[in-house]
Amino acid sequence: MISSIQVLMKSLIFFFLILTSTLSAYTPGKWSYLDRFTMGLEKFGPISETVKGRTGQTVYSATYEYDQEGKLAKEKFVNMKGEADGEIIYTYENGKLKVEELFAPDKSSQEKKTFLYTQAGSLKEINVVLGNGKGLLRHRIFSMNEAFVMECETKWEEEGGGQESFSTKKDILDENVLIQEIFDEKKKSIGFIKYYFDKKGRLEKRENIQGSSKRMQVLTYDEAGRLISFSFHVKQDENWVLLKTHYLTYK
Repeated sequence: MISSIQVLMKSLIFFFLILTSTLSAYTPGKWSYLDRFTMGLEKFGPISETVKGRTGQTVYSATYEYDQEGKLAKEKFVNMKGEADGEIIYTYENGKLKVEELFAPDKSSQEKKTFLYTQAGSLKEINVVLGNGKGLLRHRIFSMNEAFVMECETKWEEEGGGQESFSTKKDILDENVLIQEIFDEKKKSIGFIKYYFDKKGRLEKRENIQGSSKRMQVLTYDEAGRLISFSFHVKQDENWVLLKTHYLTYK
């Protein structure tokens, strides 16, 4: 079912917060390791991903296919029963990601993202529509740093849907930390996310704080610098509790 795809394979891969109804590998404000393989920053990433719950049981899995240039071309999802559970297909134009579309197991379109660029080739907008063609979200991108969106405004297309935005800056106390602050439509701060990078520039931890809610993602790399796993945790009282872990495999 599509909701499990979004929650298990996408929503928690990203930031745990705004735009939780979206699903792509590339979403403003929702970092994903797959971004580098759709934006052309790295080639031929992992070939599969397995998601395990806190007790070690497999709850979801996915396989990845790449085009001749090494860019991510397709994701195929499998549920915990071993049944096909939909796929995402990526389409490129002039070397840039143009369309990302989610399909249900019956091949019907569930959600489609269209990527727009400036004449200079910078990503400026992402539009999200449902399978029936109804508009869902519009992301306007004002600033980027490589594959990381630094400043963005998101508007829900449905009537009364609201608007949110975020701005990302370096921590004045630590140059290896980025702080992303999220604002509502009245520009009131509603939460923030801290990104911790190691000395090689790799993301090693993210912390999401919204009121009393605290969440964390921890990333692990192999000796070759490849991401091999990442886990999600939620803080309960004074303890971090493991929710699930994603394991990646390569050729």
